[in-house]
Amino acid sequence: MTPRDATRRISQLASDNRVFGDAELTQFRTAYESFSREWTSLSADQIGAVHDALLELLYRNSANPGNAQAILDVIGASMRSFSNEPEGFRAWVMSVATMSRLSMERNLPTSIDSAIIGRLTAALGQAASGTGQSFDDAVLLALNESATKLAATSESDRVWRVWLEQLAAVTTAGDDTYTAAVLDAIEQVMLTSEDPSQSRPVFQSLESLASAIKLDRGNQVSKRLLDWFANSRVTTSDLTVVMRPLIARSRADGIDESLIPPVGMGEAERGTLRSRLESVLLGKDAESVEAVASWMSIADQQLARSQPRKPAEIVARAVILSRLSAAARATLWGDRKLAESTLANLTGDVDQLISNSDPEPVDYLGGTNADEWAVKYIDAKQNIPIRQALLGELARNKRTLGPVAAEVIVRDAFLGTPATVRAQAREVVRLYADSPAILNGILEYLPRIPKIESSSELIEVVAYTRLPSVKSPAWSARARQACVDELLRRLAGIGEGQIVDSLANLLNESYGIRLGGTAASSQGSDAIDLAQSASELSSMWRRLAEQEVEEMSLLSDLEDLDHRSVGRLLLAEGSLDQFAAHQVTAVECMAILVIAENPGMRDEVESIQSELAQARRSSKNILEQITATETAAVKLWRLRLGRSVS
Repeated sequence: MTPRDATRRISQLASDNRVFGDAELTQFRTAYESFSREWTSLSADQIGAVHDALLELLYRNSANPGNAQAILDVIGASMRSFSNEPEGFRAWVMSVATMSRLSMERNLPTSIDSAIIGRLTAALGQAASGTGQSFDDAVLLALNESATKLAATSESDRVWRVWLEQLAAVTTAGDDTYTAAVLDAIEQVMLTSEDPSQSRPVFQSLESLASAIKLDRGNQVSKRLLDWFANSRVTTSDLTVVMRPLIARSRADGIDESLIPPVGMGEAERGTLRSRLESVLLGKDAESVEAVASWMSIADQQLARSQPRKPAEIVARAVILSRLSAAARATLWGDRKLAESTLANLTGDVDQLISNSDPEPVDYLGGTNADEWAVKYIDAKQNIPIRQALLGELARNKRTLGPVAAEVIVRDAFLGTPATVRAQAREVVRLYADSPAILNGILEYLPRIPKIESSSELIEVVAYTRLPSVKSPAWSARARQACVDELLRRLAGIGEGQIVDSLANLLNESYGIRLGGTAASSQGSDAIDLAQSASELSSMWRRLAEQEVEEMSLLSDLEDLDHRSVGRLLLAEGSLDQFAAHQVTAVECMAILVIAENPGMRDEVESIQSELAQARRSSKNILEQITATETAAVKLWRLRLGRSVS
């Protein structure tokens, strides 16, 4: 049965004024299968007539749920599993688009409507929320979803040619919708499939897709191409394969084979070629120089600032310097939007955090908003009912205790009289066991607390610990150690400690950008996450350096660096030390890369390395070493960016 015969048969079944039986269902199945497998050979009017017929069949058979579900089973049969065979692929797209078209109908019985939505959800997952569209829009949705599936399995260009055939059936080749869909598909293949240098099917797929669009000055193809050049996840091999057919089909002046990236192109050369391509396609020949000049000016201002002394301010400086490196990378890769955004937000949030880094001492213990209660309690003196009423007030309405209030409660919990007040105060202590002020109060009174079991048990509750018997000589020392350790743990996230944690998160975000991501791509905030980010950054620079190095002396330097890196990590104690070890390795790899790219800069690079070594030796703590290393990275970026526009 030809597709045209199939459309006529479906329309005839709909025009027959009778409910489906087994014979009609068999005829319908045969006709619909023929229609869906070759639907691209039909006109829009013929496809529309089939959909009208399908609605007529569903309405007529809606009184018989079994028949209606059988019709939907035939339509949705191809949706049950995705097929990469041409006929099965067309049938999958047609079934998805047909179901979406049917879901627009609001007068179908609820059971039928639910069955339609259920089948769409099973086939498209979360993308099903975008259904209920016209047939053409639904085909575009199905093709977008199928592009993800095809790219993930590195399918051959035969399937992609069928994909393009179906796209052309619902759009006009060359218009914005068609071109955007093809560009999205190319990007899916580049980011998801194997590298084209390692896979012939991927090579052919990219070539076929790129041959379906046209590169011209200022069009969306040229803008997306520049974005790909700025995306480190897109390999040079990807760009080479895609650009060959684009260049071959373009008739615009200045677009020639010299714009195709050669195999083995380094990072700096890729940035230079992108700037040239941008000049040809968008006429922005001066923007690269301006972007570099802007970065240089801001970097020089930051490098001229004096070294801070407070821990939070030292970490803040490391964040700013790391952001400068992130902006430098974005500038080199031509991602001006990211570079400008990073520079525009270089210090604002950091300065805001630092402005809050000098809290009052009592703030660490919970603030002073309970002082009024403390004054009333102290003034009550021997008035037992008032003291009990005030303690009951704390038990009913939990609040933030200041150090004065906490100490008078702790005093009565261990030393108070009569026993009823002491018992009530103990209950308040238990209720506020997580308060730093309560724990600090116990430390203050610990030398005077009687060594009895009830006191030891209360201290265990507040300090989250287990103590030896009160008869043990070690009880006092263990109790004090437990209280000090727990209080330090609680205060780590308050005041300056909290600010340093926030700054560590910002530092990790900047490392994510330096690795080729965006600010939102990095979630972690502690030293373990930072160490991992620094490890990935050092690996990236090591790989880039190895690709660029040709001189034997530099190869030897890389081997020596590998040995030093192993030694640093063996000596590292804790995640912060590991971060610093990976960080300095990354900068040393970057230094070797800069020399390999431009041997004439060797003296300047070695001077930066010497300054870094001296700064690390003279640092008073590891935070100063980290900042010194970030400073060296910015100075190396100055050399790289200066060369990129020279």
